[in-house]
Amino acid sequence: MTNRPTVAPESGAAIAAPGAGATRVPEAGAKRRWPELLLGIAVVAIGIVTILDGLSQPASTSASGLGAGQFPMIVGGLTTGLGILLIVQILRGRLGHPDAAEGDVDASRLHWWQLLLATAALVLFALTVDVLGYPIAAAITFVAVAFATGAKRWLLTIGIAVVLSLGVFYLFTLLLRIQLPAGILTGIL
Repeated sequence: MTNRPTVAPESGAAIAAPGAGATRVPEAGAKRRWPELLLGIAVVAIGIVTILDGLSQPASTSASGLGAGQFPMIVGGLTTGLGILLIVQILRGRLGHPDAAEGDVDASRLHWWQLLLATAALVLFALTVDVLGYPIAAAITFVAVAFATGAKRWLLTIGIAVVLSLGVFYLFTLLLRIQLPAGILTGIL
């Protein structure tokens, strides 16, 4: 978010909060809250699922004492906390306003196909990570979410997805000694 002056929503009923960087929306703007509330609920749900996944991981057998479950539980805890904070802020009427990077995207309404595509990508990742392996599943998920959020430069997006997924794979495997699934790339990576 930027520190631009408060932008009034289409209802024109917003009350500026001096220096707060957010818009306080009275009851007339309550309709605008739903997309942001759904986002907050989704963030909390993702955090809880991540914690549960971390709890289901086997106990640590590494010399560092770090098991496969520690990082998901930490990330899940932070994600859940941030989601709860987001929901509280939305319920208090403190909504964000469009960032310059969002261009002409109307942030006041829910974009269903983008939400469904991003959700489907995350579900696909969970279902295929053991078979395809982390690098392939993560790269596919990254590209799908990037497309859902408006990415236009395909080659650059695919390149970043491949580099990031391999980088994370080798970071965990070689440096942290936490084995991520290699899937169909077992023996190659």
